Amino acid sequence: MREIKFRGLGIFDAEWAYGGISNVLPESTAIIEKNYKHGEVPSAHVVDPKTVGQYTGLKDKNGTEIYDGDIYKRYDSIYVVIFYGFGFKCKQLYDSWLNKNVYNRNEISLLSEVDSGYCYEVIGNIHENPDLLESGKE
Repeated sequence: MREIKFRGLGIFDAEWAYGGISNVLPESTAIIEKNYKHGEVPSAHVVDPKTVGQYTGLKDKNGTEIYDGDIYKRYDSIYVVIFYGFGFKCKQLYDSWLNKNVYNRNEISLLSEVDSGYCYEVIGNIHENPDLLESGKE
């Protein structure tokens, strides 16, 4: 079983918060509970709801957790992780073989794409690196 957790980018400090979603405020900002030990009072972090993404349960070649919204590199091709329907998929942004942007290609299952993490590396995310999403290149 994979760990269910989320991350979101803080509104006040622009820092990533990790944990479970505990509430949604009327202003549509999500609150992420940070991890805490038994007996401690959990801390909350107000985050931008557009940046909230779920952990896929997978890690890249460096041990970095892969979240919805992450952009990763496989060899010289660029992909973005998206939650679609009942699972995580990846969409190819740039194809090194064709040497062009290919964003309109079909999505494929993330699990089938990242079956072994040895050649995959998270290089950013759509929230902090929109230029990667637009250009498909590093």
